[in-house]
Amino acid sequence: MRNAPSNRTHHTPSRRGYEVNVYCDESRHTSDPSQPYMVIGATSCPRDHKRRVVHQIHSLKARFDAQGEFGWKRLSPNRREFYWALIDLFAGDPALEFRALVCNRNHLDHDTYNHGDGELGFYKLYYQMLVHWLKPQCTYYIYLDWQQNRAQHRFRDLKHILARRLTGRARLHRERELPPERGRTRPILFAAGPPHPLDP
Repeated sequence: MRNAPSNRTHHTPSRRGYEVNVYCDESRHTSDPSQPYMVIGATSCPRDHKRRVVHQIHSLKARFDAQGEFGWKRLSPNRREFYWALIDLFAGDPALEFRALVCNRNHLDHDTYNHGDGELGFYKLYYQMLVHWLKPQCTYYIYLDWQQNRAQHRFRDLKHILARRLTGRARLHRERELPPERGRTRPILFAAGPPHPLDP
């Protein structure tokens, strides 16, 4: 691997009510059993750094002539330097943080712990990935990819359970769900309206 910045530090909220965006995604949670490892991950960015980071990403895309969306599935030899530059950007920016939970789906016992409901188990893992990461006295805007859930209350339940667990430690904004638009997924947003005290 190329030399990447090693002075990685975590951002520290400097004031009460510090606002943070958290962008979540998952991989291979519905794949076939021959690919058992699932990843649920998130990147956090202070809201007052978002414009700067987005501008840097757009500048890299222009510099390397990277058109459209990009992801690891689109990685190819002729885009290698662009992806190295992206890694350097995220690894070297102390304002950005990354967290991921990796598990073997074949070891998940949904019958015992989730009443046979794999979808419930999936959101329990999301909860575990998030709850140990959120910092005291911050306000969080949490974005998840839109999912076609069997139970339509999953996002609301996740928000309420996180809110109860974080009472006195952090704030979540009121919930608003954003549906898919023009055939593309849009994020589920746990953020709308002014900050409010968490549920007791």
